[in-house]
Amino acid sequence: NLMNKPWGEHIIPDIQQQAWDQVAAVRATGTNTPIHWHIAEQELYERLLELQKHNKFPATIKLFLTPPNYY
Repeated sequence: NLMNKPWGEHIIPDIQQQAWDQVAAVRATGTNTPIHWHIAEQELYERLLELQKHNKFPATIKLFLTPPNYY
């Protein structure tokens, strides 16, 4: 889990900033382009869903759990 690594302590704030920046970029174009994020790691996916519930991650970004397919 990347969030538990010493070098990963800023992952959540960095991801939140990237998300808000993407939403702002879409709004600036005057379009309604959907933003979809595919998340490979279950823990991160669940954390982002929880942040969305508390309005700390844009609800306009649709999150998908897409684990790696090693076949």
